Amino acid sequence: MSKIKRLRAVLTGVVVSTLAAATLPVLAATATAATDPLGGQPGPVTLAPTMSQDGWQPTPPAGTTVDDFMRHPVLSWTAVTTLPVTIYRVQISPNANFTNNTVALPNGGLTTSTEYDLPQTLPHASYFWRVRGEDTAGHATNWAGTSEGNLASTWQFTKTWIDQPGNLSPANNGTATNYTVSWSPIPDASAYQLQLSTNPSFLKGADDPAWTDSGPCGTAGNDCTVVAPWDSVTTYNKTAKVAYGGHLWTATRPTSGETPTSSTLTLFTCSTNNTSFTPYVKESLDGGLSLQEGTVAEPCDDPGKLADALDQGGLWYWRVRGLDGTSAGATAAQANATCFTDTTDCGPWSPSLRINFPIASVTVPPAGVVTNLTVNCPNVVPGGSVPLCLQTPTMSWSPVAGANGYWVDVSADPMFAGGYHSYLTAGPQVTPRDSYADNQAGRSYYWRVQACAAAFADSLINCNPATAASAPTSVFHKASSALPKDALSAASTTGHNGLYVTVDNNETFSGAVKTVRTQQMTFHWDDLLQYQQQAGIAANQEAKEYRLEYSTTGNWLDDTSTTTVTTDATHWTKIDGPLADGGYYWRVAPVDGSGNLLSWSGVQTVVKGTVAPTVAIADAGLLAPTSAVTLQFQAPVSGVTSATLGLKRVGGGIIAGHIVWPAPTPSLATFTPDQPLLPGEKVVPWVTSGVVDLAGNAAKASTTSSTVDPTVDSVATIVKETWSKVSTGHASGGSYAKAAGARDEIDFRFTGSAVKLIGVRSADSGYAVVSVDGVTKKTVNLYSAKTSYGVVLYSALLAEGKHVVTVTVKGSHPAKSKGNAVGVDGLKVDGRMLQQSSADQHWSRHRSTDAMNGSYDAESSYLSTWHASKPTLTTKFASSAVRVIGCKSPDAGKFGVYVDGKLKATVDAFQKFTSCNKTLVRVKGLSSAVHTVTVVPLGIHNKNAKGTKVAVDAIVAG
Repeated sequence: MSKIKRLRAVLTGVVVSTLAAATLPVLAATATAATDPLGGQPGPVTLAPTMSQDGWQPTPPAGTTVDDFMRHPVLSWTAVTTLPVTIYRVQISPNANFTNNTVALPNGGLTTSTEYDLPQTLPHASYFWRVRGEDTAGHATNWAGTSEGNLASTWQFTKTWIDQPGNLSPANNGTATNYTVSWSPIPDASAYQLQLSTNPSFLKGADDPAWTDSGPCGTAGNDCTVVAPWDSVTTYNKTAKVAYGGHLWTATRPTSGETPTSSTLTLFTCSTNNTSFTPYVKESLDGGLSLQEGTVAEPCDDPGKLADALDQGGLWYWRVRGLDGTSAGATAAQANATCFTDTTDCGPWSPSLRINFPIASVTVPPAGVVTNLTVNCPNVVPGGSVPLCLQTPTMSWSPVAGANGYWVDVSADPMFAGGYHSYLTAGPQVTPRDSYADNQAGRSYYWRVQACAAAFADSLINCNPATAASAPTSVFHKASSALPKDALSAASTTGHNGLYVTVDNNETFSGAVKTVRTQQMTFHWDDLLQYQQQAGIAANQEAKEYRLEYSTTGNWLDDTSTTTVTTDATHWTKIDGPLADGGYYWRVAPVDGSGNLLSWSGVQTVVKGTVAPTVAIADAGLLAPTSAVTLQFQAPVSGVTSATLGLKRVGGGIIAGHIVWPAPTPSLATFTPDQPLLPGEKVVPWVTSGVVDLAGNAAKASTTSSTVDPTVDSVATIVKETWSKVSTGHASGGSYAKAAGARDEIDFRFTGSAVKLIGVRSADSGYAVVSVDGVTKKTVNLYSAKTSYGVVLYSALLAEGKHVVTVTVKGSHPAKSKGNAVGVDGLKVDGRMLQQSSADQHWSRHRSTDAMNGSYDAESSYLSTWHASKPTLTTKFASSAVRVIGCKSPDAGKFGVYVDGKLKATVDAFQKFTSCNKTLVRVKGLSSAVHTVTVVPLGIHNKNAKGTKVAVDAIVAG
């Protein structure tokens, strides 16, 4: 893996002033000299040339090792400030032929920053590079850097491998007792390529100079039908012959009668994520069992029967090198530093060591049961009875007499109903070559082993059924270590600086910032292997790449607010434009060589921009009086409570209410007023210094106000309507409610079970309908020739709980009655009287296509002969004027309009034809304050009217 670190070099001055203008593009194709503001001006100032010529070992910048300098180049330059440059274009070429041989770069090599991270797909090789500035119209400066065909340019860099694996075990001439080899991890290697061979030159067949190609089979006497295929055991008199690749190959034997065996020709190549490896077979076997393939790039099939050869014992040679697990391709210039077979970049080989494998050949299935199952993971997290490994562990067990093979099953299911991986190994241990997924969701890995007799050459595995039935089971968990959020110490510690942000072309921890005031911003984090080594964690695995997530809300599951970036660098700069101003949460997780996402780091925060987080009302348009109000900050904040954030009236006081935060993100809050907002009033947010953004900047409130909807429909809950109130000592509470208009209603809301509806019968009373929870229960006749008080109109035993009892005026009466009136005194609930004054009283609701929102409320039954208070319709508003919207009709009467208890107007709503949604009256000249408006039907009409009806559509402030 080619993780990239920034080069901290010194200023060297403008580079292009001495270059021939004819060799450099000056303008974009559509530009003209007269209109080009850049005019082919000198390009950016360089902070490198990041690399000197190939073959020369440069002196690295201060604080950077030679290893980092050669392996992790980053292109960087200073900004052009004297021209209207808005973006820079980078070009890279393997041979300074920029006309037709440039490397394809993301976004065409464009970046708004003054640095360029090399793409992770860039193969290890040597390159030339150049950069120029451009404006929004496509005009360009001269190129700074390598000119076309200038192979002597100092603007070169080499992306190369430095390290090779060390601490190889077994040592030279040692014995691989358990068929396992191991080594130390190296930087940048997300996987390793291992080779085992009986040939010290690690050559096989056609690659081995000891063998001669005698030509295609069937020509010049090359009869391949009588010779054996490659790797077969065949004896000839003086010459060994094999058929391979459609050709006849021959080798002269030093001793007559010598037999070239398969072991003399074996070369086994395999890749692994771990730093140890136990050779095993991956192929279909008898009995319907199949060994599963891991996810590392290079296959580990064993067509040459390596396990069979190892089982025969003997001397072998082995070596290992690091792999770059990204999708970098091979180039011819990389020569032996490239793995051509799997298009993966490779590091240099380790030294070649000779080791001996013991002989262990049997054919009879062993009777013993495998015991002492052990998980060997040196990074076990203390505590708990189940091993918790930071990397995929080596699994080992006690050898079984008579066994030369072991079958290992690994499953996420303790019943082994669903397999995860299976392995066949000759020795009493196995090291999986791929990585296992973290058990971040609680996954456990169960494993068991059977002892077998294995004829590897014939893929025959003979395991004792009795041992399979009684095979013991072991279990382990895997949880990788997370990258640290904080540095190892207050000072910069190379490789262990935690998560931090810089704003210019450096990688200095002391320059870490929490508040970014410039357009350029770079995220940094620790290299996985380097951090673990410095933190004292025995690491044996490096990252393949890293996954960076940054979010404006901290909700990682929200794709609309979270951005995910994958890179093999240990830092990232957005190249296709600057990050938007605002607050960000961000975190990083390594991805291993098998593609498994490892543990996320802790979450770090940063704020970009120069403006303090301002809170404003996010709801567009008019605010509803009874709805919650959304308050939005420009960036995520903390410290939000009902004591630090809320609403207030413009020119007035704070509005009582409560805050919900986050709602649902840290940049959003909702304010719910304790009482409805007032129609027509203007409100603004207020905030205290206790609310801060992610960098500690105190929030401020926007001065932009929002207006509460000035129109109050008659159906709104903030409109209060009443029936007439008849005062008498005969009523339970000193009064009862009376109405006669069809569909006039009164609702009692309560919690209880036993109910009794108490009313008044009289000579002018009619019928009423009683409903419980919306279901009609009874029609009641309230007529009586003599007035009667305390009459039980309806009683019932309900289920314990919340209920609503509704009394509706039917608008009809018995023949003897003088009217349709309904008198309601109260409702007894479990013996406790609820007075009518505490119930919700409503005028009758009428549907009309002419009315505002399709309906209006009306009261038409009040008579002065009731000797009662008049019915009312009341609401509050905040304005210097108010309008009553309603209907005029032939049956309409007169009504009074009161503001704050004072009569302001008397209105006659009579009209020869009916029309609604009309302004019946407008009262103006009020103070700009909170007012209460009340509409009062007077129960009178002019001589032309047919009734006293008062119909109200809405109250409008203003």
